[in-house]
Amino acid sequence: LPVFSLVTDPDHFWDADTGIYVQDFKPEWEWPLNVEFFENDGNNEAVFNERAGVKVNGQNSWVLPQKMLGIYFRGGYGSGSLDYPLFHDRDRSKFDNFVLRASGSDWSNTLMRDGLSQSLPQVNAPVDHQGFRPSIVFINGAYMGIHNIRSRVDEEFVQENHGIEAGNLDLITDDGGVEEGNDSAFVVMDALFNEDLSDQANFDAAAAEVNMINFADYWATEIWASNSSWGHNVVQWKPKVGGKWHYVFTDLDRGFSGSTNDAIDGFTVPQDNNYDYARTWIRHALENDGYAAFFAQRFADHLHTSFHPQRVHGVIDAWAARIAPEIPFHVARWTGTTSSYGDGIATVDDWNSEIESLRTFATERSPFMLADLASEFGLGSQAELYTDNVPAGAGRIRLNAFQIPESPWSGPYFEDMPLELTAEPRPGYTFLGWSQVGTEPWVIEGSAWAFHDAGSDLGTEWTATDYDDSAWATGNAELGYGDGDEATVVSYGDDAQNKHITTYFRHAFDPGLTTAAELTGFFKLRRDDGAVVYVNGEEVFRSNLPEGEIMHTTPALDPVGGAAESNWYEYAVPIEWAAGFNVIAVEIHQVSPTSSDISFDLTLSVYSPFESIFSAVNPLPMALNGDAGYVARYEPTGECILPLSIDEDVTLTADCSPYVAQGTTTVAPDVTLTIEPGVEVWFPTDAQLLVQGQLTASGTAAEPLAFRLNPAYEAPWGNIQFDAATDPCLIRHAVIEDASAGNHPVHDRAAVVAWFSDITLDHLELVSNYRNPVYAEHSQVVLTNSTLHSDITGDLINVRHGSALIDSCTFIGNREPDTDAIDYDVVMDGVVRNTVIHSFRGPNSDGIDLGEGSLNILIEGGLIHHCTDKGISIGQASHAVIQDMTIAQCALGVALKDLGAAEMDHATFYGNQIAVSAYEKNPGMGGGEATVLRSIFSNSSDAPLFSDALSSMFVMDALYDTDTLAYDNVVEGNPLFTDPDGFDFELLEGSPAIGAAITGANYGSQHMWSVDQRDLAIVEFGYAGLEALNREWIRLENGGSESINLKGYRLEDAVTWVCMEDLWLTPGEALWVVKDAGYFAEAEELVREWDAGQLANEGERIVLQDADGIVVDFVRYAPLAPWPVPFAGSEALVRVAPTVDNHFASSWTLVELNEVEDLPEPGHANGLQVHPNPSDGSITVRGDFPESEWMDVLWFTPEGRLALTSKHAHAGGSMELDARSLGTGLYLLRIGPFSAQVAIH
Repeated sequence: LPVFSLVTDPDHFWDADTGIYVQDFKPEWEWPLNVEFFENDGNNEAVFNERAGVKVNGQNSWVLPQKMLGIYFRGGYGSGSLDYPLFHDRDRSKFDNFVLRASGSDWSNTLMRDGLSQSLPQVNAPVDHQGFRPSIVFINGAYMGIHNIRSRVDEEFVQENHGIEAGNLDLITDDGGVEEGNDSAFVVMDALFNEDLSDQANFDAAAAEVNMINFADYWATEIWASNSSWGHNVVQWKPKVGGKWHYVFTDLDRGFSGSTNDAIDGFTVPQDNNYDYARTWIRHALENDGYAAFFAQRFADHLHTSFHPQRVHGVIDAWAARIAPEIPFHVARWTGTTSSYGDGIATVDDWNSEIESLRTFATERSPFMLADLASEFGLGSQAELYTDNVPAGAGRIRLNAFQIPESPWSGPYFEDMPLELTAEPRPGYTFLGWSQVGTEPWVIEGSAWAFHDAGSDLGTEWTATDYDDSAWATGNAELGYGDGDEATVVSYGDDAQNKHITTYFRHAFDPGLTTAAELTGFFKLRRDDGAVVYVNGEEVFRSNLPEGEIMHTTPALDPVGGAAESNWYEYAVPIEWAAGFNVIAVEIHQVSPTSSDISFDLTLSVYSPFESIFSAVNPLPMALNGDAGYVARYEPTGECILPLSIDEDVTLTADCSPYVAQGTTTVAPDVTLTIEPGVEVWFPTDAQLLVQGQLTASGTAAEPLAFRLNPAYEAPWGNIQFDAATDPCLIRHAVIEDASAGNHPVHDRAAVVAWFSDITLDHLELVSNYRNPVYAEHSQVVLTNSTLHSDITGDLINVRHGSALIDSCTFIGNREPDTDAIDYDVVMDGVVRNTVIHSFRGPNSDGIDLGEGSLNILIEGGLIHHCTDKGISIGQASHAVIQDMTIAQCALGVALKDLGAAEMDHATFYGNQIAVSAYEKNPGMGGGEATVLRSIFSNSSDAPLFSDALSSMFVMDALYDTDTLAYDNVVEGNPLFTDPDGFDFELLEGSPAIGAAITGANYGSQHMWSVDQRDLAIVEFGYAGLEALNREWIRLENGGSESINLKGYRLEDAVTWVCMEDLWLTPGEALWVVKDAGYFAEAEELVREWDAGQLANEGERIVLQDADGIVVDFVRYAPLAPWPVPFAGSEALVRVAPTVDNHFASSWTLVELNEVEDLPEPGHANGLQVHPNPSDGSITVRGDFPESEWMDVLWFTPEGRLALTSKHAHAGGSMELDARSLGTGLYLLRIGPFSAQVAIH
């Protein structure tokens, strides 16, 4: 069970005057505390640690020795809310408060009655219900036993579970109590229910306001559960606009109160008390004949499925098993404590007896409710409805809208009540039709039984097939005493006040089997009070008796009386029947030695389906006329089926692909599933591949594997989940698509999940899934040569507590908030190498996020670009070595905060707002620490470095080109990148970064990239206004290879402009953003006026941001050298080439505005090829030159000055040029309409 640790001043709980746990009244005050929560699932750290408030809750249960505690997250304590999924059966993850409940009226009994009751209809008929999870609570280290985590039903409950905004709903309790909103809609609803609803128009008006299906499911559950405390726990909600009233289950801890209590008329007949308001609603609704028929059938459907004793027993067993290991400790803590509301559970045996009483209730409630339903609604006789699927596992059946829990299945239903059976084939099968079933009665009502009624202890031998019962008396059933209707009276002994507790019965029969066979036996048992039934010496079921060893003195759990003495209790049990004779042995137990009577009879039937198909109609409409059985028959589609359980080594081969999964497939521990190249596996909705053993799935580049959704389904499948896998696992060369996540909202939250496992993922494509690609905890993860992308918020890969190696991968982001490519938490010695990360454009999105004390992380040889927040974020005392990295166009290239530290070497930072920033983010956590060596800080729009007073930064052997850096061996200069906007950061000859380090190495990353990331660029502007004051402009051009939608792009600092329209620029197309469009009426390109501002003549910064807030270009101009200074006739500053960095003055030249439109804009992709480049000035030029023999050859400096001109002829599109007279540097070569950038050394 999960664990809460609550820590506060001891006086807040135990002080005689102020302690909330020791008052003899309900204290209304609240105390602050710290709350930690441990999932206790192998992870030994708290999943949350928050400040909150605590107070005692419970209208009446506050008097219990163990208190119900409300936990409140208020702004005065801390964050004001909890962001964690407390309950694993729902998506909700935000809580302003929750409750640690001591089980209320069930505190003295089972500790789970309330949540159990609320859960039962959910499989077929979801009704809003409080979250429920048992947990263990410690207060200041003292053990306080089991508390159930419950969600409070308030406005937030509806908001978070249904997505309805605050203030847009009404939440009403009981007869009009307003919890949220107001009661105006409730008053309307209540008035409608007080009309004559037998009138269809009136009923339709009420149904327009109330979800009447939800109404039926809610009240059917309250009635079946025999909840004696229902009238003051009615909760409904409704959206203020549209929608209908819905019910919410609360406080069913007085359910399972008595199998013959709380009949339907208890919920309909006025009783002159404060529950009559709801009785009116139910009674009037049922006065409508059509709805009464619907309600009766809906209830009958629940009784056959959701509330069937066999299903309820299974749910009880699962819930009890969850808390059983903790019960001894809980009992030890609270035994002997008492209160007016209940006493502590005395012993573990007492708790087990209470659990068995739940089973007994489920067994006995069904026949009572069937009889009550028939009486209340005038229904026909009961008949047995049997269903099965052949072959086994080939499909499932629905009764009307409800899924039948298992196959085969049998239970009572009403004759003459129209119903539909729907066969739903599982993947790999197709429906053929329906067969009818013949019944083989092996033991009939009133059969002869041998019995032993001497009151002696027969031990266990008497159940065996070969036991000699020849000395026993015999008689026909019904056997017993005390009722007067027995066919055979048995003895209770000599003392009516001390009757025998146990009487024994045996019946031998030959079903005619020639060989042993496993067949499902359908038993009907009449017992008063309790019974254990054996077949051939093995117990097959027990009824109204406790778990554990049954002695001859063990009393039944509950007395049976009245009509229940005639009930038949039904059980379907698969049994290995012997060839020849079989023996059924039954022991009947009295509830006490003074009990007045016992009764016993038993029938056994086996159903045999006919081979012939009588109908292929699906759904199959019918009405029962006596007992009947229907078998849905299927045939294989020919597809290969992935087994649901892989318990021995299995290999999937391409010749049988695709394999179709029928549901979640589990690979057992120490078992290997091998998948060969070319195999596809198709999963149905929500199904998982759960690996507890070993998965070796190895495709090839030519024959990759695929894990995807079965095309017959629409909603996504689950995931591939490595759950404490016993051996290292591998997936290689595979596509994983249409996946979502597993069942656990924390551990299983990705398409591929590793939990305490060792996995290698190589050459995977994880780009089209409904949840994040990879999550690993307490695992060893190797991810190589893979591509990951997600369309939702979250981390593309998150590794917690373990090791991780990521190499040669590509991570592609999105525009969702809080989305990181790689997130390492508590990872030691992790690696991120040779990996490209880009386009994480949502708010607060990083390329790499290191936190929670991740240490010695190596990040090298990669490229990170276009992240709205940080390229690399290092916080929470984490540490990394960053080397040979290129980080471009992020808000912060590397951020170190809250004791985060890094050593950086040979890094290239380009186009970031701040390249490296160290600061304290969370008060009191400390600053960051950075060491940067042999690196380049280029084109930083704000500053290359930032360090607050709590941080330290050391920089040496570095080149920068903006701001001023006061460090030794740090120089300012143009790094002369080959094409920085195209992300070609190779250094041209003459770069001051070449060989500049003390070691003789180049500054910056040694790893070059060939990814052209050109965006919109500032290619021209005019600010002087010499000829006209308002003739100012900024020309933006799409320098990339794809069209750009400018909606959301903006200019800032110098002027303000936001593009509010869908405005597309094709590659090479430009937009003029101007002060006054009147001066640009003749422009052939698009023109828009900016919103505000004017370009300052004294110089300032022009910043261009994309729609995500990423700075894609900026210019900080000045009206003095080295910037070209406008003069009359030449006011336009024009970028000299697309391969230069705009923020350098040398990248601009002056041109007359009127000439600008006709001025050929140089481009690197218009057909001019230069070799060698760089060169000494002797070059060969090739291009698609026109037929003319001679062409003008022009050489320009980066400032736009014409440096050399000549005329040359070409031969076959080739020229030999000599420009050795030019000095060393970067030049623009133009030949006719073509241009190229040439470096001369």
